[in-house]
Amino acid sequence: MLHIQRERDILVVNTTRKTDEHMLSFLTFNWIMAITPGPNTIMALSEGQNKGFRRGLSFNFGSFIGFWLVGLLVAGLSATVFDNPQLTAVLKVIGSLYLIYLAIHSLMPASAIKTTDGLRHPICSAILLQATNIKIYLYYIAGLTGFATVFPNTQYSLLFKLIIMVTIGILGTLIWTLIGNYLKTFYDHHHRSVNLVVALLLLVSVIDLWR
Repeated sequence: MLHIQRERDILVVNTTRKTDEHMLSFLTFNWIMAITPGPNTIMALSEGQNKGFRRGLSFNFGSFIGFWLVGLLVAGLSATVFDNPQLTAVLKVIGSLYLIYLAIHSLMPASAIKTTDGLRHPICSAILLQATNIKIYLYYIAGLTGFATVFPNTQYSLLFKLIIMVTIGILGTLIWTLIGNYLKTFYDHHHRSVNLVVALLLLVSVIDLWR
């Protein structure tokens, strides 16, 4: 009996250890995706530079809504739907066009648009950015359909994973907005160079979409 109990204890310890390792992998995956530069983080940085942290929260609020909309869409539909090459191509085209628009917007002179104003409609722009970003869909597909060892594929586990992914995602944009806020003084003196870098990064994101 003691031998059997000892084996059970070892099994429980090993299972718990593996679960902790997979949980750490899940959280690491989310933080890497949230922090690494991309269209969303680039625009969050730009809004922080243009408006400061408080006024830049509007873009983050729009991102929060967009994260939930895309996440719920992916959770509600089968991942196989997004394996459709035609649907993927349409999303890539729309996303590319919108990123190009944002790049042009960043380069517009002060006479056309005040750099301190940033995006005119930050909430709508952020929602549209999430809706047309194919990487956001792939992010949710990987996160929601994977890591079954940590979270069994049930409705409650999907919701729990979605809450974690949205929370970490919005924290990522907030961090980039805060960084932009601290760079605001630098931006005021070098706004043309910074806008050029932002535009180039957005164009690189377009190229990256098609890889």
